[in-house]
Amino acid sequence: MWIRCEKAMRLSKRLSIFCSISLVLLLIFTGMSSAETLYVDDDGGAGVFLKIQEAVDAASAGDVIIVREGTYIENVDINKSITIHSEKGYEVTVVEAADPSDHVFDVTASGVNISGLTMKGATEEVAGIYVYGANNCNISDNNVNTCTYGISLNNCSNCVVSYNIVNSNEYYGIYLKLSNHNALKNNTASKNWDGLLLSYSTENMVEGNIASNNNFGGITLMDSSGNFIVNNTAKSNYFHGFYLQQSNNNSLKRNTASLNMRYGIHVLHSSENGIWQNNFVMNMYNVRSSSSTNIWNSTDKMRYIYDNETYENYMGNHWGDYEGGDSDGDGIGDIAYIIDSDRDNYPLMEPFENYKIQQMAFYFDTGTPENPYPSIFGLHKGTIIPNKTITVSKLYTYACPGTGGHSEYVEISNMSGIIATGRWSGYAGDWHYIEFDRSFLMKENEIYNYTIKTGSYPQIIHENKWEVECGKITCTEFVDANNKRYNNWIPAIRLE
Repeated sequence: MWIRCEKAMRLSKRLSIFCSISLVLLLIFTGMSSAETLYVDDDGGAGVFLKIQEAVDAASAGDVIIVREGTYIENVDINKSITIHSEKGYEVTVVEAADPSDHVFDVTASGVNISGLTMKGATEEVAGIYVYGANNCNISDNNVNTCTYGISLNNCSNCVVSYNIVNSNEYYGIYLKLSNHNALKNNTASKNWDGLLLSYSTENMVEGNIASNNNFGGITLMDSSGNFIVNNTAKSNYFHGFYLQQSNNNSLKRNTASLNMRYGIHVLHSSENGIWQNNFVMNMYNVRSSSSTNIWNSTDKMRYIYDNETYENYMGNHWGDYEGGDSDGDGIGDIAYIIDSDRDNYPLMEPFENYKIQQMAFYFDTGTPENPYPSIFGLHKGTIIPNKTITVSKLYTYACPGTGGHSEYVEISNMSGIIATGRWSGYAGDWHYIEFDRSFLMKENEIYNYTIKTGSYPQIIHENKWEVECGKITCTEFVDANNKRYNNWIPAIRLE
C-alpha cells in the first residue's frame, strides 16, 4: 500500500512539473506570437492602414508599425511602447501636421522607437517629435523641419536621439528640458534658432553632432550641469558656437568651434566646467568668459604623440589667435592664453586632432568609506561615469574587516545593452575579485550602468552620489536581503 501511494505521489509530482513547464512554454510562445507587424500605406490596399494613427490605435505594446512611402497628413499620439519606422527612408516618407498647433508625433509612453520619417508643419509653438515623461525611447534617422521645435524631450531619461537632420525650425533643432541621462549623438542641426539646447538637464551625453548656420547659436546649455559635450562641431552660426549660461560642472572636450559670427565659446555665470582639447578657430572672438571661473586645461598630465615624438604634459585648447611660441617642440605653448579673468595654461599649438593620446593605466576606485556600516548583502544598481578611459577586466570588492564580504555577480551595461558580466568563483585565491567574461573599455565621460549582487558584508558608502579621482558613481537602488530598498548604498569597489 505504501509503495503504491509513493508511486502515485511521484507520478502526481511529475505531472505537476510537466504542467508547470507546459504553462510557462505556452506563456512564452503566446508572448512571442503576440508581437505583430502592421503596415501603413496612404494608397490603401488589403490588410494595411491608411493612417499611422489608425495603426497605433490597433497596435499592442511591442508591435512594429512599418510606414510605406507617401505623404501622411496627420498628428500622431503614441501612448504605448511600439516601434514606428519607414519602409524606404525619410526621403520618401513624410508626415505633415494636419493641425499645425499640435505636435506631429506626441509620445507619452516609454520604450517608443521612431525612425526613418520626415516630420514637418507643426508651426504653432509645437514640435515635430515631442516626448514627455518617457524613458528608453529611441529617435533616429529622421528629418524634422519647418516646425517650431524639431525634436523636444521634456522630463525624459535614458533616451537616444541620433542621426537625425533637424533644420529650418523656428526655435530649437533639438531641445532637452528637465531631462537627464540621455544621449544626443551624430545629429545635424542647421538653420534653426539654436541647433541644440539643454535646459535644466543633467548628465546627458552630447556627442558627434554638427550644428551649423543656425540663426543664433550652435550648442547651448542653460541652467544645466554635469553634461558631457564631446566631439561636436559648431560652425558658421550667427552668434556663438557654444554657449553656457548658469551651467556648472560640465565637460567640453574634443569639440571644434569655427567661423561663428561672434564667439567660438561664450561662458556666462558658469563655473567649474572642464574645457580642454577643443579647437576655437576663425571666430570673430574665439572666447568670452563673464562672471565665470572654469578649468581650461587638463587637471592630469596626458601622454601623447606629437610630431612623431612621445610627450607627457597637461593639455589645453587650440586657439586660432594664440601668439605664443613652443621652444621645446612638445606642441604645448610656452605662455598661457588669457581668457578674461581665466587662462589656459597649456594651449595647444595645433588642432587637437594632431595629438595622438596614449592610453595610461587608470582604475575606477571608490576607495573605502570612513564608516562602512551598516552593511548587508543584496542587489545594487546605479551608474558609473569615468572621467578617464579605463580598461576593465575584473572587479574588486572591499570587505568589511573580519568578514567574507564579496560580490557574487556583476553586470556592466550602457544604452546599447550589456557590455560584460562576471560571476564569483568562491573563496579561492583572492576571493575579493570577480573576472569579467571579457575585457572592455569604459570611455571617458560616458554613462555606464552597473548591477552588482553582493554576498556577506561588503563595505558600503552611504551616499547617493560619490565622486572619486577617476569619475563618479551613483546609487539608483539597493534592495537588501530583507527586501528593504534604499537609494544611498554604494558598494565600495574597484574596477581594474
